[in-house]
Amino acid sequence: MRAADKGDISYSDFVTRLVRAQWQAKQEGALEWRIRRANLPERWTLETFPFARQPGVNRKQIRGFAELEFIAKAENIVLVGKTELATFCTPRHIIENTIPTLIHFLVHETSV
Repeated sequence: MRAADKGDISYSDFVTRLVRAQWQAKQEGALEWRIRRANLPERWTLETFPFARQPGVNRKQIRGFAELEFIAKAENIVLVGKTELATFCTPRHIIENTIPTLIHFLVHETSV
């Protein structure tokens, strides 16, 4: 608010930033609630996933999935079998990793 008062940013920019921050906080709270409700046995991220215990899992390919490269290429992802990787690629993982990335892009990379 002081920045807006000093003229560093306009009041409309200030309100836009405030609304975005509130929206993002609400989304993050809702995300955390959904993740807790999933009750999965492990809470893995790309950094904590035990790739060493899954030698058949291609780390580079999984990172490509997380970066959504398959969307730009108009490709599909098909998971077969029940492994730790299947748990890793559940809606919870998608919510935990992909949605925040999209929200970050929408909040920080686009203008209102």
